[in-house]
Amino acid sequence: MILRTTRIKLLICFSLLFTALQTDAASLQISPSTGVYQIGSVFTVKVLVNTDGKAVNAAEGTMTYNVGELSVVSVERSSSIFNLWVTEPAFSNTAGTLTFSGGVPSGYTGKSGTVFNVTFKVKAAGTGRVSFKGGAVLANDGMGTNVLANMGGGTYTLVAQSDQPQAEEIEYVAPANTPKVPIITSTTNPKSGDWSQVKSAELSWSLPDDVIAVRTALDQSPTTVPTKLYETPISKISLPDLPEGRNYFHLQFKNAEGWGKVAHYAIFVDSIKPAQFTIELSEGADLSSSMQELKLLASDETTDIKRYLVKIDNNEPYKYLDEKITKKIALPSLTPGYHSFVIEAYDEAGNSLVSTFSFTLLAFDKPVFTEFPNEINEEVIPVLKGKTRSNATVLVSFGKIGTEYSEYNVKSDGKGEFTFIPESTLSQGVYEVTARATDQFGAQSELSDPIRIAVQQPGYVQIGSKLVSFLSIIIPLLAMAMVLALMLFALVYYLRRFRRKVFVESEEAVSILEREFNLINDQIVASESNLTEAKKTKKLNEAEMESF
Repeated sequence: MILRTTRIKLLICFSLLFTALQTDAASLQISPSTGVYQIGSVFTVKVLVNTDGKAVNAAEGTMTYNVGELSVVSVERSSSIFNLWVTEPAFSNTAGTLTFSGGVPSGYTGKSGTVFNVTFKVKAAGTGRVSFKGGAVLANDGMGTNVLANMGGGTYTLVAQSDQPQAEEIEYVAPANTPKVPIITSTTNPKSGDWSQVKSAELSWSLPDDVIAVRTALDQSPTTVPTKLYETPISKISLPDLPEGRNYFHLQFKNAEGWGKVAHYAIFVDSIKPAQFTIELSEGADLSSSMQELKLLASDETTDIKRYLVKIDNNEPYKYLDEKITKKIALPSLTPGYHSFVIEAYDEAGNSLVSTFSFTLLAFDKPVFTEFPNEINEEVIPVLKGKTRSNATVLVSFGKIGTEYSEYNVKSDGKGEFTFIPESTLSQGVYEVTARATDQFGAQSELSDPIRIAVQQPGYVQIGSKLVSFLSIIIPLLAMAMVLALMLFALVYYLRRFRRKVFVESEEAVSILEREFNLINDQIVASESNLTEAKKTKKLNEAEMESF
């Protein structure tokens, strides 16, 4: 019973193993799997899936490479059979790995389905190996069955430029009476050897009447003899999915006498922006100097960086061409203070990367006026002395307050002493003087403290002016006082005359009244006497009695 059970188990295992062998048929491959490349060059390989006639809907894996010999420049999946990505193709040039996981819901069946393209750059001579560390290809069977049977890597010969096989540099020599060199034109790449961001090209050429066949080739060698035959001659070609780096298209015509000379058309592709771009001040930079130099630490995996667009502070940007690739730029003269820089670095294909930088330019100590007058008169030309850095140019700003100032340049001597003398005498008012120094290396100082000079009229002119001003006030006052005195005298005189006249007239009136009163008194006394006498002699009548 036990033996029978064991046999059943073995049968089941062999059945499962046979089923697996029949099912696991897909493969992951790298194309091309071989090649010879020199240090500094780039080459592109395709990661392909072969389903062996079965429908698959997903694939994943991990690729490895030697980071001492190769580095990944880019991963491009625009032509991929997959449109859904669980894990975007991601690489690490530190760990030397590239991982991916993608799929297509509708499934795929084919022998060379492109998963993605990888562009490598050669860093050192040796044998560069790119292999799969692990992976899976899932069948489109609703259960996600892994049908991956094998994984094929690539092995590449990496050589220095001097080690490149010489056979590739030998130009083909055409027999006599064969076609001349074809003339290739392009609307997408107008000039052979120019760098472009576009990864496809359209080429065309004219066919002579005697041409009976055409051969073409596309690779990274500038002298290849083409081998792809078109027995019916073609006059144009489209080249999609060009790899990053230097590509060469080769064209050859054939007539009845044989194959003619080969035309080589360079198509350089760089669709990736610079890898990095940072800005630094040059070593030992003196921040008190107006002349500064920046280090432009830009790098690109494929092409050189020579062209920059430079914007300083709020000024208009300007173009800078580093023809010798010094990676340095000498800045224009800068004033003390904070300065900002926005620089865009362009590779030869026009891809760009922007970086910013800033620093504060220092000013040296401000000039000091050591000798100067506080007050002068209009007939004196002032002499001002000061001190700053030796052999510096001192810009003196001088003028009357409230008016436009004039500027003068004077030089300081070896001890840093300078002298400023105005061109002519000064008019009355208050003048202000400031100074800023620029040393022989272009560094600027801070602005000096302002000095003020009061300009007055000469002493005797001042006395005369004051006397005139004094008399102009006193004389009118004296005249007014005299007029008032005369008026007062006339008033007193008039009052005195009026008083005498009143006194005389009053004396006369009193005298007249006194005489009249005396006459009346005499009459009264006489009447009284008469009445008294009459009373003695006779009786008074009633009227007399009443009057009495």
